[in-house]
Amino acid sequence: MANKKKSKTSYILPSKKITRSRKGKATKKTVAKRNLSGIQELIIGVIVAAIVVVAFALICVFVLTPERTIKTEIEKLAADYYESSFYSDGEETLSKYKDSGLAPVTLRQLILHDVEKNYEIGERIKKYCDENSTMIIFYPEEPYSKTSFRAKYTYSCEF
Repeated sequence: MANKKKSKTSYILPSKKITRSRKGKATKKTVAKRNLSGIQELIIGVIVAAIVVVAFALICVFVLTPERTIKTEIEKLAADYYESSFYSDGEETLSKYKDSGLAPVTLRQLILHDVEKNYEIGERIKKYCDENSTMIIFYPEEPYSKTSFRAKYTYSCEF
């Protein structure tokens, strides 16, 4: 038989290992050989770590931007403000403002509406937005429930 050279680039190849059972009979078991060198393992580890870092950076840039975060927080404050301030006015009153909208509400009013609850959020928002120039106009919509409204936002923010 000709001598076969083992390839240095093979990774995991099954091989047969002969073992003896308790009764002395020879049996064959398939065992996976590990032929990765330490350098190859290190390179694979570095590549995987780089992929994880790049994925995290892309998530931060495209998903967790300050602009998106601030706008989401303002929208939550606005929804809470509408539910507690205007929803109780009743359907008849709200229907009058369906097209023209309710009086503009400033960001300062949203924050001061419930200072205990909104203080921390307000402090984060103030870093980016002018609380007197950022405004929201609410437009009630049928069936005039707590969440039936649309809002027009006028942002005065630096992101």
